[in-house]
Amino acid sequence: MATSPRASGTLSAGKISYQEVKEHNTNNDCWMIICGKVYDLTSFANEHPGGAAVVTEQAGLDATEPFLHAHPESIMKLTLGPEGLAECYIGEVDMATVPDDAKKAPAALASPAPEAELDPVPPIDAVLNLHDFEAIAQNKMLATGKKQAWDYYSSGADDELTYNENVNAFQRVWLKPRVMVNVEKVETATTMLGVDARFPVYLSAVAMCGMGHSDGECAWMKGAFDAKVPFMIPNLSSKPLPEILASAAPGQQSWFQIYVNPSKDVVKEQLETLEAAGIKCICLTVDSAVPGKRERDLRNKIAQQLGQQKQQQAAAKNTKARKAGNYANRDPKLNWDDLEWFKKNTTIPIVLKGVQCAEDAILAAQAGCKGIILSNHGGRNLDTSRSGIEILPEVMQALKENGLDDKLEVYVDGGVRRGTDILKALALGAKGVGLGKPAVYSMSAYGSEGITKMLDVLYDEFIKAMQLCGAASIKDLKPSMLNIDSLTRHMDVAPIPPSPYAAAPAPKNVRNPKSKEDKTVEELEAELKELQARLAKKRVDSGLAERERHGSPMSGFGNVMLFAKAMAVGLACTIFSNTPSGCLHRSALFLFLFLIMHAVSNATVFLGEGPFNTTVKIIRENPLHTAFEYYLLAGACVHTLAALYFTKNKVNYIMKNPLQNGKLLLSSIVIVLFLAMHLDHFRFSDIQTNATGHYDFYAAVMRVFADPINVALYAAGSVGFLVHLQAGWPKTVLKMSFPEQQRKVITSVGLALITPLCVLYCVIPVLIHVTGEGYAVQQ
Repeated sequence: MATSPRASGTLSAGKISYQEVKEHNTNNDCWMIICGKVYDLTSFANEHPGGAAVVTEQAGLDATEPFLHAHPESIMKLTLGPEGLAECYIGEVDMATVPDDAKKAPAALASPAPEAELDPVPPIDAVLNLHDFEAIAQNKMLATGKKQAWDYYSSGADDELTYNENVNAFQRVWLKPRVMVNVEKVETATTMLGVDARFPVYLSAVAMCGMGHSDGECAWMKGAFDAKVPFMIPNLSSKPLPEILASAAPGQQSWFQIYVNPSKDVVKEQLETLEAAGIKCICLTVDSAVPGKRERDLRNKIAQQLGQQKQQQAAAKNTKARKAGNYANRDPKLNWDDLEWFKKNTTIPIVLKGVQCAEDAILAAQAGCKGIILSNHGGRNLDTSRSGIEILPEVMQALKENGLDDKLEVYVDGGVRRGTDILKALALGAKGVGLGKPAVYSMSAYGSEGITKMLDVLYDEFIKAMQLCGAASIKDLKPSMLNIDSLTRHMDVAPIPPSPYAAAPAPKNVRNPKSKEDKTVEELEAELKELQARLAKKRVDSGLAERERHGSPMSGFGNVMLFAKAMAVGLACTIFSNTPSGCLHRSALFLFLFLIMHAVSNATVFLGEGPFNTTVKIIRENPLHTAFEYYLLAGACVHTLAALYFTKNKVNYIMKNPLQNGKLLLSSIVIVLFLAMHLDHFRFSDIQTNATGHYDFYAAVMRVFADPINVALYAAGSVGFLVHLQAGWPKTVLKMSFPEQQRKVITSVGLALITPLCVLYCVIPVLIHVTGEGYAVQQ
């Protein structure tokens, strides 16, 4: 590191002014303010796990806010060590000299998409499995400007073969269920490393949870408590350990993951803190002597760094040379002899996290470890290393052969996505399984509630898997219930991620595919023909071709003609069907027709007594009208019965919110009462004759609507029709045999007609009451 200006005597006595800090604002001379202290992080920048640009973009600035967003202040000592921290420390800053514009949001947090532009995250109740959480988290994080955080969480090492293999390996294990077993009640409770659990699952450590959600590890603590499983607190947390522990519920017990720092003083201080906190076990990470090469994560860091270099090319001249840093949060010298040091300095049980072969499992048992976790660091370090579930059978066999199987708790961490995966691991001898990525995805999508939901989903799947496999308790899970013949056969490897510099998306396992320019004329012509055929089929399926024959999609006449066609096709069928659903939707068409016919015929009353009576006489004396009227009545009965059939299955749903969920039921009751009143007034009552000897329907209509109560009742019936048809018409259209686009048009036209028809049906009695009141009095 370059000589500190403080050492050269250029700094004034006391605190450092911001004016001095901002002069050191380049990649090769990088000072910054963190929590009121000034550090020279020039040498450390290249060692930062997030890439040098994450550090250097804050050069000469107050980096406190972005720093604390990602990690606690205590992480500096864990990462730099006491000597490195002392070497970087310059002094305290005079905060009175720090202006408001001395702060800069990091690129990973800047410019999120406005809330109005985001696709809404689906309700958590709509999530069915752990894959859903991953997809939702990806969409949310990318939409809110957290692509770097997403790539950090989801990237694997090199070609990501092991990253994908962790999940794929479980799919090569097949179940051999037992039948005729009483599985009415299933016992899943267990104890793992001294902590009681509802079922054999724990939340495994994931670094920097705060990048996915502001609650960070505190959300994990709450989610773990709500789901009654242990939580392994990560060494590289985004929240200070005291804050994480303070978020625990009374009596909640946790594990802690450690990256062994090269400084034993730092480790000893950690152990003392963990002893005082009552941590139940320490999980030493042993599969990360050095960090892996995670290319998706690295590309973000390179892109960010290149952007900064372009801005600082001019400042790169005549700057101080940088030397390599000596900072690390993990010790590459860690070996089996160090376990003796741990046992001397702590009474907390030791677990090795990252064991990957049977030989090391035996050594761990002989060294007195409480447990081992079979893991490859989530496929993030050494690509083509095997999955934990594949290692498990050989580990259990080796421990048994050496008489050590009862001295060591064995766990599998990585790849668990289903309840059957838990069952497979336990049947092969594991004490439990760990979840890392599913937890960070569910937290990023929904916070602590997401973690609880994720664990509940997995718990329900595990219960069901045990019942279907004939296991009433964890003790009943045996290797004989599995077929693992294909477990070690890596015949179908995961796809290799394509290079972003390739000219076209890569087929499976092809790094650099043939570019589009390499295709022959014949190949291009074949592609063109295929696209034309697909386009023609899409036009037919979407109804575009049909609409073009009847007019443009915006043509009102074309839309009305399509609606008329749909009505004609529907009315050509009978109201009867071989299913209740068919009866319900067919009869709905006839009710719609009833409303149209009566609204139009009722309007003729305003033509006067003679024309109205003549019109009614012609209609009623036609035998087809009588048959059709009774057919409509039958349609109403069929519709009512079919609706009751479906309503009985929805009683609980309707009772939760009757006005909202029971609109169809309540409006149908109003309509039935209305139809009964209508028939009583105009079908089953005595209608007087006029001077010509014919029935005087005009007088009957005037007499009925002279009573304001009848007018009010007919208005209520009109409202019932409006509510019922508005809610039911879209459901009726769904049953029509038309393409989706045409159904949308039919729905729109129908909804556009319903309101004016119902208004007309309501207005006619009111107008008759007003204009015909004198007539009724004279009578």
